[in-house]
Amino acid sequence: MTTKEEKKEALQNAIDTGNEYGEISWDGLLDLCDEDMVLGRYLIKELKKMKDANKINFDIDDIV
Repeated sequence: MTTKEEKKEALQNAIDTGNEYGEISWDGLLDLCDEDMVLGRYLIKELKKMKDANKINFDIDDIV
């Protein structure tokens, strides 16, 4: 079971990675995820929402 705190931390790590490198790659996303991809699916959904709302300015094309 993935907790709300784990999701929040993983999302912040994904944002930090994207800001540092100008993108987040599939491999970068996998580095942040659990084995069953619960966090991965959550991160993809949240990053897509944030990109659509112009809240992040790095490339997510590799993961969506």
